[in-house]
Amino acid sequence: MINERFNSWFEKTDRSNYINEVFRTEYPSLSLWKSIDGIKGKGSHYKKKNYKPLPNEIEEIKNILYKNYYSKVRADYYNNVNLAYVIADASLIYGVEKTIKTLQRLMHITVDGIAGRQTVTTANNFNGLLTAFAKTINMFNIKKVK
Repeated sequence: MINERFNSWFEKTDRSNYINEVFRTEYPSLSLWKSIDGIKGKGSHYKKKNYKPLPNEIEEIKNILYKNYYSKVRADYYNNVNLAYVIADASLIYGVEKTIKTLQRLMHITVDGIAGRQTVTTANNFNGLLTAFAKTINMFNIKKVK
């Protein structure tokens, strides 16, 4: 269920990049695309690039983000809200499974790509995990994790 913590993350996330890059490919039936594709005429490229989603389109996006990313990485269960947000952001960029596998390898626990009890508990007790995870995803580009 979408909650205040999710809404806070949603507001802090730069949606312009992933909406155009990730959502167009993975969610081609979003009502958002009909609105954007309907923009025609002079300056349409600029208008499409800077399109602000309508309230119903934002709700549609929020539901997808919550169901397919935020809840799958179990972001509500991490004690450190900043760690939760970094994990959720990484899941948008690299995918849930790759993000969690990277986190699990960093913590030296069973690597299965699922944010289960062991992953969350270990993360909540792992000193310095936020810094280490942020450095890992920035330095080593977790796209390469299999």
